[in-house]
Amino acid sequence: MIYGFIYYRFLRSKSSILMKTAYLAGILLLCCAQSPAVLAQPPGRVVINEYMPWPANACNATSEFVELLNFGPGAVNIGCYILTNGTYSITIPQNTILLPGQYYVIAGQNTLPQACGNLDSAVQVNLNWNTCNCTNIPIPQTGEGFMEDGGNANVRLVLLDPSQIVVDAVSRELPSGTSPNITSSSGTGSCVSQTFSINNLNSYYETTNLSTGNANSFARKLDGDCGWVKTTKQSANATNNAPGNTSDVSYNFTILNASDCGGGSGSISITVRAGDYTGIFPMSYTIAKDADNNYLYNSADSFASGIAATPPNINISGLTAGQYRVTVASAKGCNLRSFDFSILTCYPVLPVKLMYFRNLGVIGDRVSLEWKVDINEQVRHMIVETSADGVTFREAGMLAGDGTPGSRRYSFNTTLNGSSYYRLRVIQADFSSFFSPVINVRNQPAPVRSWPNPVKDRLFVELVSGSTATGKVTVFNQLGALVMQEEARLKKGPAFFFLEVEKLLPGTYLLQVAVPGAEPISFRFVKH
Repeated sequence: MIYGFIYYRFLRSKSSILMKTAYLAGILLLCCAQSPAVLAQPPGRVVINEYMPWPANACNATSEFVELLNFGPGAVNIGCYILTNGTYSITIPQNTILLPGQYYVIAGQNTLPQACGNLDSAVQVNLNWNTCNCTNIPIPQTGEGFMEDGGNANVRLVLLDPSQIVVDAVSRELPSGTSPNITSSSGTGSCVSQTFSINNLNSYYETTNLSTGNANSFARKLDGDCGWVKTTKQSANATNNAPGNTSDVSYNFTILNASDCGGGSGSISITVRAGDYTGIFPMSYTIAKDADNNYLYNSADSFASGIAATPPNINISGLTAGQYRVTVASAKGCNLRSFDFSILTCYPVLPVKLMYFRNLGVIGDRVSLEWKVDINEQVRHMIVETSADGVTFREAGMLAGDGTPGSRRYSFNTTLNGSSYYRLRVIQADFSSFFSPVINVRNQPAPVRSWPNPVKDRLFVELVSGSTATGKVTVFNQLGALVMQEEARLKKGPAFFFLEVEKLLPGTYLLQVAVPGAEPISFRFVKH
């Protein structure tokens, strides 16, 4: 498990991405660290996501296209990046900002007609290599154009940053052949010309192992995936996630602890599922915190990176309250996935806020409830929830809070409508909330109740047992792992016991009580 978390402020105006080989070497060096290390990479991940080297007969050679994608989590300045096939090079204009999830289409004409780049619609090209004055030499507008076509052609595409660091590289197969030295264009004079041969670049090529064919595009199975498919359903400037496309790797995202109690106690876990973890781990992640709360991830926000060395889990802890996006990548720099989530401010301790919640009496089909709240901080709303079985609750009514400091007493009358059980949900100024204990207005013991929740050290449990017996008490974390198992002596009728949970890590847990001859009773609690 990764226990630490390091933030850094991304302030550089120019983006750079590690060479894939250097990137892998860095992973290997850091694989055994107890806490994540900040990596020298921008907050976004740009990939060659789709390309078409041989247009349909109705489309000419200038309809060839290459689609770039910034998978995120943050924005990337791709200005002065170079796209090359080893013979021709194209320099992207300075200060071109690619936002998370944004595509960038490079082609030989301004607009790709429908079915010449995207089967659904015409595509407005971001950069026309025939008019941009940004190529090393003129690219032919007839014949093969920018990319080698057909037969045994082995299209190679390499994306470089302004320092000749390889961002992404794709080839049909390896070895990829030889290429001469070329000198890239400076564009309009704002970029620095680079002289290189792609044979001398320390590149890690993703290989598609797909033969060429008229009107086919070559696309990642899913946006950012490692697998490639040859498809006649071109989707330039649109997602590759066609129906039926599946990845060899899948992810299960879980929030282990959704609140920040004591500073930096939020935590998440991403479970990676694959038939073979070779070439997938060690995995990297980049996590962004939305520092200015505008749901955009750019230079105003905070970013950190880390490594998960051992399959199948990527565990990240030490998260303070806020809005986040995390992007994970396999050891090859693909199999990219992003997840958005929030860590809430610390849940309050129940006895401090709620002094009592009780039933004043039932007359006919009406019930009167009363509670008293100690308002040291503003209470936004108080919601009365009702249940027929004491397990599944729904809203029965809501009262607005009184922001005046001090203690306040509230009352609420409602129709029973077959309900017996009631609880109170209190929503505070920071939108965090907590529940009261459950009460049964028909004076029957509630099937189960626990307190306090969230709990720090000792969790009290009260339930109804059908017999005097020994109950099996088990506690599972959100990954389904058993973390505690004890026995509890229960008497017939209302029964009471407690658990020492001080040693549990902060997070949400499922507690199950199994009594012989009865259905198990389960409920969740939060440890802080």
